[in-house]
Amino acid sequence: MRTLLAYSVIALLAACGGGPGPEDNPAEVVDTSDVRFEWRCDAARCRLRREQLLPHPECRAGERGAIGLFFERFFEVCGACAQGDTLFGSEPHYCRALRCDRDADCPQLYGELGVRRYRCRQRLCQHEDTPAPALDHDLVFKLCIAALPRERTTNDALLSPELQAIYGKLAEHCPLDGTRCDVPPGCWPYP
Repeated sequence: MRTLLAYSVIALLAACGGGPGPEDNPAEVVDTSDVRFEWRCDAARCRLRREQLLPHPECRAGERGAIGLFFERFFEVCGACAQGDTLFGSEPHYCRALRCDRDADCPQLYGELGVRRYRCRQRLCQHEDTPAPALDHDLVFKLCIAALPRERTTNDALLSPELQAIYGKLAEHCPLDGTRCDVPPGCWPYP
């Protein structure tokens, strides 16, 4: 199922201005699959840059491949499809959270979207004011694919033995009936 990423790159570009400034942002960010991105901020805005596109869902007519940003509890970078400059569609298996070793590794957003401070928790850039989410099937799936390259989690790979093994772990540790949910061994550690 495609998710619309409500914040566009255009909105994000304007979001970094008006805060303490570019000195509060790293020059580079890295996602959980070790993909590196330039993160450049000046007094007016921040930009995420990468020479190559990320793997993304099949785009519909009128859409193009793009890199989308999703910033709620986790700061995520997604291989996405763009419609114009403001609307992105993606699927959870094309997204990866930004990883970190310290707070300074996480982007900080300011400006028209308000202050959104991200801190390093469990080696993931997490919004400091958003309560930790309860573990559910979708979150545990993201934690289980976090370190996998996106090429191994595309729509074409969803039936691969590797992902079938992950689905098996999910069924055991986090059934869809919601009776219980914990992170299986081998997934991104998260309390």
